[in-house]
Parts: sequence; structure tokens; C-alpha cells
Amino acid sequence: MNYRSLYMISAQILLALSFIICTVIVTNTLKMLKFGRGTIQVKGCAEKEIHSDFIKMNGTICTSAIALLDAYLKLEKDRDILKNYLNDQGVNPGEVTYRPITTSTIYKLDSKGRPTNNIEHYVLNQTFYISSKNIPLISSVGENITTLLKEGLEIMSSSPEYLYMSIDSLKITMLAEASHDAHLRAEALVSNSGSVVGPMLACKQGVFQITDAHSTAVSDYGEYDTSSIDKRIKAVVTVEYEII
Repeated sequence: MNYRSLYMISAQILLALSFIICTVIVTNTLKMLKFGRGTIQVKGCAEKEIHSDFIKMNGTICTSAIALLDAYLKLEKDRDILKNYLNDQGVNPGEVTYRPITTSTIYKLDSKGRPTNNIEHYVLNQTFYISSKNIPLISSVGENITTLLKEGLEIMSSSPEYLYMSIDSLKITMLAEASHDAHLRAEALVSNSGSVVGPMLACKQGVFQITDAHSTAVSDYGEYDTSSIDKRIKAVVTVEYEII
């Protein structure tokens, strides 16, 4: 046998082996598709605009006097003025709570600015909270409560917080809608491939974004805006499906 014949035989053997290997690869690939071993991962989202149905605000009244009793009596008087103001505005007394009074002792300073053992005066503070479903009323109260300064009250108030009290049940609905959206996206991606979307293999919930209705803010840790009455809630899920 000459070298040319040996070369031809070797080439034929290699060609046959290559054909066998290709056949095995194609067959295994078809089996993988047939038995659903291909997967696809997609994100689904759902958005909804909501209107706050609850409001919270708080404030603090402050008094000071050289004598502790005088400071306390003035605080009582100022608290009564505040209560009358809230009643006149139509606030339900049951929606207002008062925290215990806190007392601070202020000591005189020496010529070098160091505190001494001599008391200069006392400072008393009392914080109050208003929680209500009447958003327009409490919003108005929050905007105008500092007018009590004209009556000699030392009062500070915080910005109102606007909440949506059914947020937990809404989150469940939003997750279902986001999952449905993910399935539609998966179907769109494989629609021209000859395959179909199979059962869900895994699903991961993303963070919820609750923002001002016109905001585009996004955070990896989620957002929960309480400064606006009208909000937008967005839910995101990541879903993995089997492709069959």
C-alpha cells in the first residue's frame, strides 16, 4: 500500500468520524429542546397610580422659664391654646395624641464658656401627633399651624406624611401583574423561534418603587415617597422559564 492510498483511507475515516460527531451534537441539541432543557430569563413590571388615603403630621410646643413650675404652667396654657385651635379647625380630638413632656435644665456658663452648677432656666417640650384620613383638612392645618406664633406659642411642625394604607394588599396584586407581564415578554421573545414558553422555573421579586406620580427616581433599595399625595407604584420581578 502506497502513501497516497493510506492518506485517502485516513481522510475517509476522519470524514466519517466528523459526520458521526456532528450527528450526535445535533441529536443532543434536539433532545435538549424537546425535553425542555433550554431556558429564558425575563423581567416583568407593573405600574399603577395611587392616591394617598391617610395623613400624619407632628409638631412640638416649647416653653422656658427660670422656675420649673412656671415653665410647666406656661406649657399647659400653650397646649390648651393648641387644642382650641385644632378643635376650631375641625380636627377630631381622637386623632391627636400628646407625648410625655421632656425637661431640659440649662446651666449658666462661666467666663470661659464652661457650664457651672447654677441653673439659668428650664426648657420644656411636648410633641403632638395627628393621624387622620381627612387629608385636605390636616394638610391645611399643617400649612397654617405656625400662625399660633402670633399668640405667643413657640411651636414647630413637620411636613405632613401622605400614606396609602392598603399598600400591602396592592403589592400582591402588583406582583401578579408583573409576573403576567414577564410571561408576555417571554412569549414575544420566542415567538419566531419555533419554541414555546414552558413552566416557570424560578421567580425573584425586585424592590418596590413608590414615588411621586411625576418622578423618575429609582433606587436599588426601593423608594417610598411620603411627601406627595399622588404617587406611582412600580413592581418588578425576574422570571426564568423553560423553553420547550
